[in-house]
Amino acid sequence: MKPFGVYLLVTKWPATVTRQGSIALLAGLSGLSFGLFESSLYVFVYNSDQIGGEFALFRFTVPVALHVVASSIFGICINRSNLLALARGKSPGRSFWVYSAAAVVLHAIYNIAVTVWNPSF
Repeated sequence: MKPFGVYLLVTKWPATVTRQGSIALLAGLSGLSFGLFESSLYVFVYNSDQIGGEFALFRFTVPVALHVVASSIFGICINRSNLLALARGKSPGRSFWVYSAAAVVLHAIYNIAVTVWNPSF
């Protein structure tokens, strides 16, 4: 759901974004927005007693970068035909499954690593 605005542009106004690189860039920006919002919650709300230091530095670098990269990878498979196929209950193109799986696996590896390394992150 992070790149919902990108979905909207691609399906409702396809002439606004015609290059796959632009779509991936916009998806990456949605990942940046989400990552900054999520990290702000973790630093300033959920762990306000740990403001500053290593925790804040980590939260505003590694997870934010992860969301940008994973969202950009997923953005490579966002196109009008794949979105319309999904909306119609049909299977999108093979590239959709490859890039979406890559983004999910990358995020899963990160989640497992930080859980094993330090469950408080």
